[in-house]
Amino acid sequence: MKTSLRLFTVLFFFGLILSCSSEGGGGSSDTETFKLVVNASTGGTVSTSGGTYEKGTQVEVTATPNSNYGFVSWDGFSSQSETINIVMFKDYEITANFGALPQEVSLVFPENQTSCQEGEAIDELNSRLRFEWDANGSVGNYNLIITNEEQQETKSIYGINATQTEVDLVHDILYSWYVETVSPTDGLVKASETFSFYLEGDGRENHVPFPAVAIEPLNGAAVDVINGQVQLEWQSTDLDDDDLLYTLYFGPTKDDLTVVTGYGGVTENRAGVSVEPNSIYYWQVRTSDGNSSSFSPIYGFRTLN
Repeated sequence: MKTSLRLFTVLFFFGLILSCSSEGGGGSSDTETFKLVVNASTGGTVSTSGGTYEKGTQVEVTATPNSNYGFVSWDGFSSQSETINIVMFKDYEITANFGALPQEVSLVFPENQTSCQEGEAIDELNSRLRFEWDANGSVGNYNLIITNEEQQETKSIYGINATQTEVDLVHDILYSWYVETVSPTDGLVKASETFSFYLEGDGRENHVPFPAVAIEPLNGAAVDVINGQVQLEWQSTDLDDDDLLYTLYFGPTKDDLTVVTGYGGVTENRAGVSVEPNSIYYWQVRTSDGNSSSFSPIYGFRTLN
C-alpha cells in the first residue's frame, strides 16, 4: 500500500512539472496579421479583392481599366501607378478609381499617306502648315503631336482649345501626326489614329516611304491564338513607287523588340508570330526603299485564353 502511494505521488509531481514546463517555456505562437480590402469603381477591375496577411508581407495589386475607360487614381494609397506594392504593416482599404476616356477626334488635314503641297513657305527651309481635325463631340483641350520621321524628332503643342492650329515645319520631310483629347474633369487622354504625310518643298530625288500601317491586329485588339500563333499584317506606300522591303520587330514589351527570324528586309507584308495565351505583345515595322526608311508606330495586342 505504501509503495503504491509513493508511486502515485511521484507520478503526480512529474506530471505537474511537465505541465508547467509546457505552459511557461513555449511562448506564444500567434503571428500579427493585417487586413487588406481592395475595391474598384465603375469602369475597371482589380487583380485581388484583398485578404489577411502576416506583418511585412508585400502584396501586389493591379488596376485594369475596361475598354474606353482609363485609370485615374487610388484612394487609400499614395500612388499614380496602375500597379502598386503594399507592405502590410497596418490595415488597408483602397479603391481604384476609373474614368471614361474622352471622345477620339478624327484627323482631317494633312491627309494620310499623301504628298502635302499646301504649306506656306516662310523661308528657304520652312513652311507653315495648318493642321485640322474633327472633334466628334469631344469636350476638352487637345495636344498635337508631330514627328519628323527622318530624324525621329517630336514636336508637341499642348493645350489647344480649337480644332485647328498652324505649325512651322521644315519642308521636304516625312512627318507623322496625331491628336490627343484631354478630359477636363480627370485629365484622361485619348489619342487619335496616326496619319503620315510628306511636306513638299523645292523637291528631292527620293521620298522616304510612308510608315507601315497595321492591318491586323489593330492596336489594342484582343485576338485568338490559333496553333500557337497570331498573324500580323501591314501595308505601306511610297510616293516614288519604289519596291519596298520590310523588317518586322516583335516582343513582350515596347523596350524589348527584336527582329523576327526570317523577316529582316523582306517583301512580304504578313507574318505569323509565336505567342502564349493571355499575354500582351508589341510589334513594329521598318519600311525601306533601299535609300531611306521609316518606322511604324509600335502596335500592341492582347491574346485571349
